[in-house]
Amino acid sequence: MDVWVITDLEQPVPLTNNVIVQDALYPTESKLDIMDKNLNDLIAEQRFFDARQRKFREDVNYVRWKSVIISIFASMIVVLLTGWQLCYIKSVVESKKSTSFGF
Repeated sequence: MDVWVITDLEQPVPLTNNVIVQDALYPTESKLDIMDKNLNDLIAEQRFFDARQRKFREDVNYVRWKSVIISIFASMIVVLLTGWQLCYIKSVVESKKSTSFGF
């Protein structure tokens, strides 16, 4: 007893060993299989993009905090050097003032 299945081409195809061949599916079922595969691909692609965006945000935050720390460190150096220069200039002016007027 042979079993026949209608294919996309509307031609009968024999069913062997009770397993339906992929090409032996009805057109609607074939389209559903294609849509299922495309949706799974889309979901996988969306997960990849989400992971990529998360990694990008982590990298941006890391660089931002590094730049903030470097900026604070550089500002502290500038303030300390300015204070040192003011003290140095003040001592130079006082030593010139005391030597030039004979005190």
